[in-house]
Amino acid sequence: AIVCPTPLLARQHYNNFKARFEGFPIEVGRLSRLVTANEAKKTRDGLAAGTIDVVVGTHAILAKNIDFKRLG
Repeated sequence: AIVCPTPLLARQHYNNFKARFEGFPIEVGRLSRLVTANEAKKTRDGLAAGTIDVVVGTHAILAKNIDFKRLG
């Protein structure tokens, strides 16, 4: 989990992670106020299920409704 201070920086880091891990079996998600409700739900569900390996976002990652299956 990578916490960024601003939504813009979170988006930049997310795009970099997506580009760097392209072709690898690594799923990258994002959470911030600029993410749509559908994408945020998909990311939260993926974190809880353990299908998202890296999540990049703002303080939204620290919300009480975020459950990490494996945070390490």
